[in-house]
Amino acid sequence: MTLVIAGMRVPSNFHVFLNGEAVADCVEADDIAGYVIVTPRDERGRLIIEGECYAQQRKTGRVEFSVPLSTPAPHLVEHG
Repeated sequence: MTLVIAGMRVPSNFHVFLNGEAVADCVEADDIAGYVIVTPRDERGRLIIEGECYAQQRKTGRVEFSVPLSTPAPHLVEHG
């Protein structure tokens, strides 16, 4: 699955949180409008299919994003 934020694809290490909780299987998120769209799973952990597509569920609340840095940002590195 590809996560889309503001119409742009984002890297897989990009994390989405809704009301402080990590969101799994997120396909769309908007921190300004305050919603995420996820593909829900059944009790066995399998993605739910409706018709010919994966089911989608919209959840609302406070949306936040987090991207782990693999290397320090240049302005944070000490020069000496």
